[in-house]
Amino acid sequence: LLKKISSNTIEIRGAKGNSLTILFSTMREESNTSKPISNFARDCCSGISEAEKASGFSAYFANMISRLLAACHGTIIICENAEGISQISEMKDHIGLSPALDFRKAFADYNGTKSAETILTLQRCEELLSGFLRCDGMISFNNMGSVTAYRIFYSPSEAAAPEAPKVNGGARRRAFEGLKPLVKNKIVSALFRSQDDS
Repeated sequence: LLKKISSNTIEIRGAKGNSLTILFSTMREESNTSKPISNFARDCCSGISEAEKASGFSAYFANMISRLLAACHGTIIICENAEGISQISEMKDHIGLSPALDFRKAFADYNGTKSAETILTLQRCEELLSGFLRCDGMISFNNMGSVTAYRIFYSPSEAAAPEAPKVNGGARRRAFEGLKPLVKNKIVSALFRSQDDS
């Protein structure tokens, strides 16, 4: 995977997760996007077996998330806990997927046969997630590498609303700031990508 991660920086990442960063400048630029994405991807893969992680799914998933986020206009993605977002009163407004968009199964099928059909299925999963990223609202993953819901809109509870601090920025920034108290409480993690990110 060859990716432009800033105006003067190219990242080359191999299938096993090895990376090489090339800077086209005499001044080193700060790039802090890779670590948050890899941490988020790790949370989304925490429920899969060690054998599946060793098969390359974790590396594929992190690379896929990084690539699709780089192409999107800005979004918030979350990793839900075992109870799911349907149990979170602040996220009742969402579109659930049944069945979930299962990247783990699509990758395992491709890895097992490497047929034209399985690679097309994996590509379709990526295209569908890319479409979700173009929609308003957040996207939820579970810890098995599956998308469970999209067009999730955060609405603070009435009890929390008066205490909410004033946040500068757009609706996405305000939603992300409101989500922060839910992390490690009602959701596992959240990742915010601004439209202004490089």
